[in-house]
Amino acid sequence: MSNPYHQSVHPQPPQYNSPPTETNGLGITGFVISLIGLFLCGIPSLIGLIISLFALGKQPKGFAIAGTILGGLGLLLLLASSLVMYSTYQAAQNLGMAFGALATEMQADEKAGTIGERWKESGELPSQAAGQDLIGADKDMFGNSFIYETDGTGFSIRSAGPDGVIDTEDDVLSGPFNDAQSAIDEANYDDEEGLDFEFDGLESLNEVDGSDNGSAPEADSF
Repeated sequence: MSNPYHQSVHPQPPQYNSPPTETNGLGITGFVISLIGLFLCGIPSLIGLIISLFALGKQPKGFAIAGTILGGLGLLLLLASSLVMYSTYQAAQNLGMAFGALATEMQADEKAGTIGERWKESGELPSQAAGQDLIGADKDMFGNSFIYETDGTGFSIRSAGPDGVIDTEDDVLSGPFNDAQSAIDEANYDDEEGLDFEFDGLESLNEVDGSDNGSAPEADSF
């Protein structure tokens, strides 16, 4: 007869404690910084790349390898962005200098016209001192004073240009003029070109807003 209070005892399987999972904190840090760098034009990517390279000496290496790759890509992105920004800056600077040189040339032509008018009225070419006083002391677009140059038979108006140094390749020169009328004609030509540009711009605006004849555009009829 079996004992109802007897319980069979089953042997328990041995318990094994699994070793703790290793993590590479340095690798994770490098990966995160490199990933963020991709969204910030590669600015933090160099830091993420350096950290990931150090993390390659530890286990596991998954995040460290990924951080190295992303950091390298971010660094390339940073270099490409810097190159584009530098090229854009250079292009804008060159464009500004070109417009400045054009405006300075028109100023010099205007002053040459002033000398031409005096030459025509008096019958004599102004001397060096008289001509310099006549063109005034106002500055060009680059902050330089205009210089009146004459050899007694003709004259020219010179600006030092963007570099501010006289007698260099970027000097802006109006002339030389060997007679009064050629200097007057040059100044008048610049004035006519400026007026043509202004009227062309106004005509273009009128064509856009439909106000050529001063009337508003008609509404669509139903």
